[in-house]
Amino acid sequence: MRTLQIPPALEEVLGRSQRPWQLAIVIAAGAVVATALALAAPDAWSHLPWWRRLFAFVLVLDIVAGCLANFTRGTNDYYAASATRRWVFLTVHVHVLVLAWALQQSLLQAGFVWAYTLAGASLVNVLRGRNSQVFVAGAWLTFGLAWIVALLPAPPPLLAVYLLFVLKLVFSFAVDHYGARAASAAAA
Repeated sequence: MRTLQIPPALEEVLGRSQRPWQLAIVIAAGAVVATALALAAPDAWSHLPWWRRLFAFVLVLDIVAGCLANFTRGTNDYYAASATRRWVFLTVHVHVLVLAWALQQSLLQAGFVWAYTLAGASLVNVLRGRNSQVFVAGAWLTFGLAWIVALLPAPPPLLAVYLLFVLKLVFSFAVDHYGARAASAAAA
């Protein structure tokens, strides 16, 4: 199957290669969902200066596009090849904290989402190569989605971004979808 070579400056986001149709869907989904969430919450954005709105939009686009990009073989394999890159990727993901700041929303709520997400993604990352990795990721994701919706009094579009952030890091990124786990299951 044909793949596109990704420029080195974008490898941290998309890996070294991507299938063209997947890359198109990743970009389109990021733009469409970020736009839809922005339009769904005009009150959360309208009072902010243009640069905060733009900054928040880019953060949301990155979270949404990252949910899908991390499921692609190109991104999965790029991070599967290096434990150091995986840990760096996790530690730089402060998106929800910066987003809450940009939108002038509760940093405490964003902090809870961020801490829960990083703890779960770290646990799932440690389980790389084990058959329990997918189940633990699914369990962490399930509990996280439930408590965020049930307990955080944030505007619905922001809740959606929080949920996508958990999905992006705990299940989409931290699970090795194509590597050692798949190879060991095929051998069994």
